[in-house]
Amino acid sequence: MWVRDDTHWVRRWRPAELFASPLANVTVWSSTCGAESGISDKSVIFGRRAAPEVLTLFTAYMRGSVRRAGPNAEAFLQGAARRRGITRQLRLQLSGLPAVPAMLMDLGSNNSSNVTLCIIARYWCWGSLAA
Repeated sequence: MWVRDDTHWVRRWRPAELFASPLANVTVWSSTCGAESGISDKSVIFGRRAAPEVLTLFTAYMRGSVRRAGPNAEAFLQGAARRRGITRQLRLQLSGLPAVPAMLMDLGSNNSSNVTLCIIARYWCWGSLAA
C-alpha cells in the first residue's frame, strides 16, 4: 500500500474483504474519485504479486526502463502496470477506500489560530461513503 502524505482517513478501514478474493494477489486497487484516466496516485493498495511491479515504477522510470504513457500520473501508472503484467486494476468507491486528499489550514489572522481540515471536493465523491 502506498498513501500520499496529504491523505486523510474519514473512517476506519477494514481491507479484509479486498484480500479475501482469490485474485487479490495480482490486483491493484485505487480510488474512483479523480482517477478517470487510470490508477489514482493518491492511495493505492496492491496484492503481494502486484506490489513489486508497482512499487518499483519510480526507479524504473528514472532509469529509463519504463516509458511515459499518457498525459498524467494516473495514466502512467495504469499503462506501466499493464505492461508489467498487472492487468487486474479495480477502482474503489469512498466506502471501500475511505481516504481523501486533505490538508490542515490555519485560517486565523494575526495571533489567533483557527486550524481547519480542508478536503479537496473533487476527490470526496459526495454520497459514496456508506455507513
